[in-house]
Amino acid sequence: ACAPNLKELLGDLVKPGTDLGCISPYMREKYGFSPNCKVIAFTGDNPASLVGMRIKQGDIAISLGTSDTVFIWLDNPHPTLEGHVFCNPISCQSYMALLCFKNGSLTRELIKNECGIETWKNFEELMASTPAGNNGNIGIYFKEMEITPSKKGCYRYNCNGNEVQKFDVKTEIRALIEGQLMAKRIHAENLGYDIDRCRRIIATGGASNNTALLQVLSDIFNKPVYIQDISNSVSLGSAYMANFGWLALLCYTYHY
Repeated sequence: ACAPNLKELLGDLVKPGTDLGCISPYMREKYGFSPNCKVIAFTGDNPASLVGMRIKQGDIAISLGTSDTVFIWLDNPHPTLEGHVFCNPISCQSYMALLCFKNGSLTRELIKNECGIETWKNFEELMASTPAGNNGNIGIYFKEMEITPSKKGCYRYNCNGNEVQKFDVKTEIRALIEGQLMAKRIHAENLGYDIDRCRRIIATGGASNNTALLQVLSDIFNKPVYIQDISNSVSLGSAYMANFGWLALLCYTYHY
């Protein structure tokens, strides 16, 4: 159910940054807006984050927080039941994808505590002391009901592919991190991300200060990793979009 004539009220679809005209008399009278205030077609919070992180074609951004989030610039998306595909707010010829993983830093901290590791420095040292690939041992850790995919539980497999109940501490730590980051690459590629065209990985969030974790991230994607120390990327991206719309309007006015 929706309001009568909603389609006509909403109008046609337009590109982000399009000038929709001046603000209404009602808004001017009630809130004191200037009669010259322009209304610019905007975007959503997640696409605004992509703008705020200054992601370019060939980039992938991974926010390592309470939950982990992956932002992907896509040219040829392959929509699946897991993950989301949006219009790209920067390029109308491209798309953006979003992957959300419930088991992020909280799960990393739970495993750290279960292993009796006192500090994140010790955690980092233990992970750095084990080889890439973890001697064939793989772990999947869904302490909370996961979003991508919908599943809960912890699963460990040794180098022979047999399920085991536990690993030693060093193996457990690397299995946790490699498992989480491999899942991000697999799901990104399932959505159409071309790893061969990837230029760089942008890491943000609290866990992006863990250098051993970032090394695993670089190993798994086989790409350089850059840390972006940015907060409120949604607000920053929104400001960028407003500025883009205003400059586009000025350029249009000057040209004509």
